[in-house]
Amino acid sequence: MRLFVAIDLPEHIKDYLELVKREFSRYLLAKWVKRENIHLTIKFLGEVKDEFVSELVKRLERIEIKPFKLCIDSIGVFPSERFARVLWAGFDTSNKLVDLRRQIDLELPFGDEKEFKAHATIARIKRIKDKKGFVEKLREFKIERLCFEVKNFVLYKSTLTSEGPIYEVVREFALS
Repeated sequence: MRLFVAIDLPEHIKDYLELVKREFSRYLLAKWVKRENIHLTIKFLGEVKDEFVSELVKRLERIEIKPFKLCIDSIGVFPSERFARVLWAGFDTSNKLVDLRRQIDLELPFGDEKEFKAHATIARIKRIKDKKGFVEKLREFKIERLCFEVKNFVLYKSTLTSEGPIYEVVREFALS
């Protein structure tokens, strides 16, 4: 099964990101991430055999970190403005978030090895309708710094379908 570890976003953050989508939608032909699927991926694990899932859960249960505050602080694109393929909302990389990722990496030393950039994907860009306008909007857009307390993280199963991904909670882990 295809797995990833993520932080769910509270409703007020998802509501705000829906407004951000509207601000950028006139510039983009994109596959917009469904509201219910917006999350902050901590680590993508990829395909994992079913028989190893219980071991992953045991390892993730060992993680000890206290709840912490996280805030949206930026908007951007991957890989660059010139070749934008993903529109994202960025989060401040608090020491606790970095520590959570580090602990997960120690417990699960496989999967995504890219540099960690705390973000929630908003859209996968197919085409930019107005490149100049889009880049100007991206540069001038002032994201509202909204915060929330991270009290848990989730191991998700992701099933890819023609309608988009379906995410199912495998296990939720409380921070303590």
